[in-house]
Amino acid sequence: MAAPGREIRIQHRGLQVVGNEQAISFHGETFPLAEVDRVAYRAVASRVNGAYMGTSFWLRLGRPGKTSQFMLDGGSRDKRLDEFQAAWSGLVDLVEAAVCPRLAQQAVTTISAGGTVTYGSIVAGPDGVKARRPLAKTIPWADVTGTQVNNVGIMQVLVRQSGGKTKGKLSAGLDQWNTVVLPRVVRHLARGT
Repeated sequence: MAAPGREIRIQHRGLQVVGNEQAISFHGETFPLAEVDRVAYRAVASRVNGAYMGTSFWLRLGRPGKTSQFMLDGGSRDKRLDEFQAAWSGLVDLVEAAVCPRLAQQAVTTISAGGTVTYGSIVAGPDGVKARRPLAKTIPWADVTGTQVNNVGIMQVLVRQSGGKTKGKLSAGLDQWNTVVLPRVVRHLARGT
């Protein structure tokens, strides 16, 4: 976790990223964390035909009227891997501390008032969650038990099956807007836990 008052700085291929408890800046844009209303992040170890191609660290932010993203990638030789991982983790900690709890609380309030909120390819509403597609069946909150993330950055909503077992039913990539906020919302609204 990023230490209070700590500033995170990283430069890579002409990109300069600076982050602190108030804002994250990159590509000449500043995103005050209090204004960020969309977020996505993901770290991916890439392989092609079994050959390791490197690990990339990706962060995407949005605020009214502006979205931007950056990626840190050391290539297959993992140049600066530890440095990139530390900087990216610190930036994610800032987002997780300042943005995600606020977005989750706003979503819970919206859903409790009868509205819906979209998390990538998943829609959460007062009756439960469903895929964001026509005629998708809603899974009631009473059947939702939690969320899980697999090793390739896909989040699944876990649903209670007959016999008490759980199964991942809906999926959304962590690279989709606000999917990283969904676990907090599920913890507030799921009754199947």
